[in-house]
Amino acid sequence: MLTLPYFKINNISITGTKISKPQEVEDYVRYGDYFKDGLLSRKNYFLFPQTTVAKKIQGKFLYQNVEIKKVFPNSIQIIVFEKPASIIYDNNGTVFLLDQDGKIIKKTELSYNHTIPNAPILNSSASGTPTITIDPTSLAIYEQTKAEYGDFPIINDSKPINTKDTTTLSAKLISTAQMWQKYLKEQGIGEVQFFSTDETDFNLKITTNKPWHILINTESDTDAQMRNLKTILQSNSPTNYVDLRFGERVYWK
Repeated sequence: MLTLPYFKINNISITGTKISKPQEVEDYVRYGDYFKDGLLSRKNYFLFPQTTVAKKIQGKFLYQNVEIKKVFPNSIQIIVFEKPASIIYDNNGTVFLLDQDGKIIKKTELSYNHTIPNAPILNSSASGTPTITIDPTSLAIYEQTKAEYGDFPIINDSKPINTKDTTTLSAKLISTAQMWQKYLKEQGIGEVQFFSTDETDFNLKITTNKPWHILINTESDTDAQMRNLKTILQSNSPTNYVDLRFGERVYWK
């Protein structure tokens, strides 16, 4: 019974995938350590180690959970439970999906060359740090990513990251970005194109479809910063930036 081809697992079905692709999971199982040619017992319906393989799949694809059910006599059903995505994260031209805690869910296939030849460096006294002009190509990539994965806030980050460390951004920064994107749209102030952060994670720049950007502090009171912005816009028309990072002192140009 352990060698009869009748009990050799040939059929693999995957359900539950939205972010990842079923074929990726199937290929990982078929060509992984637990399904190699020559390991006949592991391909056998009775001896296939579904618990071990489920844990391997969960670790490989960073799923929330994985279940494998054997279907007599030669099939397995793989049910995956993906972590919900919350943020589109652009790190130096490589685009990831992150969950609410800032952990990497998936490295997407969408990327771009973030280096712009002879791009001007923009030094802003308000931002405090130099920033490189965003390549218009990246905006197209952002729209493509949203179309494929969902209309999530986009955070652009130039800090090099260690991909072995699955946590890249703080949960506080992510929730702040989500609140601002919702607020600006609901108030009719503008549509957020993307957020930019620096090495501190405290300073967050909001680039909108307006000719001016917004600078906020993720550690300060978000509601107070939103109220200050609304007050400034009632009697002023910024052309460059609005800086809300310093409490009741608001700067704009």
